Amino acid sequence: MNINAEAEGLAARMTTDDGGLVAQMLGAQTNDFNFTVESLHRVDDLLARMHRRNRAHQKFLGLIPLPASGQIHPKLGDTDAFAAFAVRVGAYVGEVIRRNGRPDYDWFTHGIWIETHADHERILGPSPTLGTALILGHGEDCCFPIGKVLKFVANGAGDSTYFFARMITRGLKQEAAT
Repeated sequence: MNINAEAEGLAARMTTDDGGLVAQMLGAQTNDFNFTVESLHRVDDLLARMHRRNRAHQKFLGLIPLPASGQIHPKLGDTDAFAAFAVRVGAYVGEVIRRNGRPDYDWFTHGIWIETHADHERILGPSPTLGTALILGHGEDCCFPIGKVLKFVANGAGDSTYFFARMITRGLKQEAAT
């Protein structure tokens, strides 16, 4: 049983919750987030800012985002708020992959994925982490868009969501052509 509708809703909330906080932080319009792979450049811009600020202000595992003022944004300044933010942005990244890859990629919770892919439990563990709470997959293939968001904030541009999505969607298109 997939949870596509729920994940789509989370992705849409990325630019609507908290008065469009993501768009505000980027100085962007909400229509900049149109579910194209190219729109992930804007996501990378935001995550790069968060990464730079967090290097100097290591709080929640080094992942509390700070605006240009250097003050923690009140809506993202605690672990629950940041987790919700990371899930929304990760869901957006995953929806970009789904909409630009193959429509048979579906969203699953960690528990549902493990039920049908028991051999993956040794890698993913018996319980979800924030980065593996929602899994995007098809058959034996899966990816972790929320985990990619967390990695970018922690590690920087080497964990680009744009390149992550490009590689997955390009691979899917090449596989479908053969």
